[in-house]
Amino acid sequence: MWASSGGDQELGKPEKSDQIRCMLEVHLPAAYRLAMHFLGDHHAAQDVAQETMLRAWKNRKQVADNGNAKAWLLRVTANLCRDRLRRGKHPANRTVALADDCHLQNKQIVEVTFEDEQLQRVRDAVAKLNDDYRIAIQLFSVEGLSVAEIAEITGDKPGAIKVRLTRARAQIREILKRQGAIEKDVP
Repeated sequence: MWASSGGDQELGKPEKSDQIRCMLEVHLPAAYRLAMHFLGDHHAAQDVAQETMLRAWKNRKQVADNGNAKAWLLRVTANLCRDRLRRGKHPANRTVALADDCHLQNKQIVEVTFEDEQLQRVRDAVAKLNDDYRIAIQLFSVEGLSVAEIAEITGDKPGAIKVRLTRARAQIREILKRQGAIEKDVP
């Protein structure tokens, strides 16, 4: 996917550049999923994910020196999405399906044993959350990031992220109760 250029010498070793290239390819799906949750449009999410990867490649020395490249990439993705939303470059329809085109790879947002209908109810409930709550749930439950990493990406304090996660879960639970998808007395 990434063509090698003569600029690899800046990192010292071509192997280092190959490691960065692999790391970017591994985290591209996470950037896309986050952009989908922000923008709700497949094409816009692809554009943002591609722009994120281009910026990461241009700043590969900084990415290589960063202790948490995934958090760096997702912070860039979130910032690009916010810029796009501010400029009004997003579709009017912002319905989002949770983890579409996503392999849940060891993530615990839902049990894989859920019936398709139950999973769709959870997706619909998550889509009804406000952006802050939905993004927090996405980053924590699907991407597997810690509260501290989410705070770094969003620019908010860890305490605010914990509150968002708690409130998001409560809202999802309430929506599912109203739909009869879960029992009323489930905590």
